[in-house]
Amino acid sequence: AFTPSLTYKIEWEIDSDTEAHSRLQDIYFDYAFADTFHLRFGQFKPPQGRQEQVSEFMSMLVDRSMANEAFNLGRSIGLMAHGDMFDRKLSYQIGLSNGFENERDDVRDIDSNFAYSTRLVWHVTGEMGKFESDYEYHEKPAMDVGVHFAYNDDNGDVSGPRLIYAVPELIRAGRAGFGSLDATGTDYYQFGADWNFKLRGLYLGAEYFLRTVVNDNGNSLWRRLTLRKGSTHIHGGHLQAGYFVIPKKLELAARIGAIWDETGESTTEYTGGMNYYIYKHNLKLSLDVTHTPESAVSSSSAGYVQGDEMTMIRVQIQVALE
Repeated sequence: AFTPSLTYKIEWEIDSDTEAHSRLQDIYFDYAFADTFHLRFGQFKPPQGRQEQVSEFMSMLVDRSMANEAFNLGRSIGLMAHGDMFDRKLSYQIGLSNGFENERDDVRDIDSNFAYSTRLVWHVTGEMGKFESDYEYHEKPAMDVGVHFAYNDDNGDVSGPRLIYAVPELIRAGRAGFGSLDATGTDYYQFGADWNFKLRGLYLGAEYFLRTVVNDNGNSLWRRLTLRKGSTHIHGGHLQAGYFVIPKKLELAARIGAIWDETGESTTEYTGGMNYYIYKHNLKLSLDVTHTPESAVSSSSAGYVQGDEMTMIRVQIQVALE
């Protein structure tokens, strides 16, 4: 708009599973002062893990991993500086936002404390491209290594995002191994690392998350239900692979993921699928099958229901005009 340096995005989602049946996803403006410095402001995804920042339009499987659903930071209102440095070998994102919403239906109950997040990506070799799959069919290896860190202080806020935790045996009473709680009254930190590789139709990727929730208030709901004094640690991650058996037409894909707690509570996710590219990503038929002995999260978009053992078959046709 007005100048090539100013870009914008507005995205609205219609979803029968949400309370309001529709919600504003993104609304932001981004101004490029230079390749090394862009400034974004509005509502958008703050810096976080790689898979959450890859558009679903460009994903390899029908939806993102269970670990991503548990550890993504959602969308927030705020500012973000980002750009590429050292001859585009290093990309950075630095965000300042109004908390992390993480799967809330809308951004509400304005926080009294800021949240901070940052992401760095070292482009070891080659250009990775925008897609998860190696649709571009790299003739030479392309490899990225990324890390992210986030911190949110929810002490004194009206409400916070719901974070998962392992339910202690003492209070389980027939409940599943994982539950979720409003994080209000806590401080929490998140670290993540990811690795991605592409070559001649092959894609390999791995992502790891660690979240620490700190709460020393003996009267807080978090401490009473987790039975943890001080800090609570939970881990997650996934390995994902895909290969074009027919270049730019037929791709096979698989993923294995897990979420585990410091007490030994854990669950896994297994997914296998295929994509048939009728016309690039603009017209694509996808099929995948996912099994988990116990879902650690609930997600209307990905189809997970917390506590359920599931075998889920998804078929998707993707149509996009440009």
